[in-house]
Amino acid sequence: MPKLTRTLATVELADGTVHTDVRVIHPDVMRYRETAQKHSWPALAVKDGTGTVPHLDYEDTFTAWAALRRLGLYAGGWEQFKDTDCVALAVETEDVDPTRPEDGTPRTDDAGSASNSPTTPGSTSGG
Repeated sequence: MPKLTRTLATVELADGTVHTDVRVIHPDVMRYRETAQKHSWPALAVKDGTGTVPHLDYEDTFTAWAALRRLGLYAGGWEQFKDTDCVALAVETEDVDPTRPEDGTPRTDDAGSASNSPTTPGSTSGG
């Protein structure tokens, strides 16, 4: 059975704003994949017999940018974001508990996790 995960980003912008617990969702990932294919961003580079994935930083940065745009937390374009405005980025992926009740209420033992706080423009700290 496939495992569900949740991706959260923390982004510091050049103006000092820090956005925490920005949830990267599937449409953000699909936007990255479509853009990467359109611009022929490499999926794997091989040098001296060693394969590397040069796009990983791009993927994290792009999906964080896409999430911030989707949430209305950043209005600038991709080039400005990656070249100037994004001064620090941390991305964390956590497992999703498939046993959570249908109403979405957290179990008692995970009630304090960041993943239980909805990420909306009004609830994102620092911004």
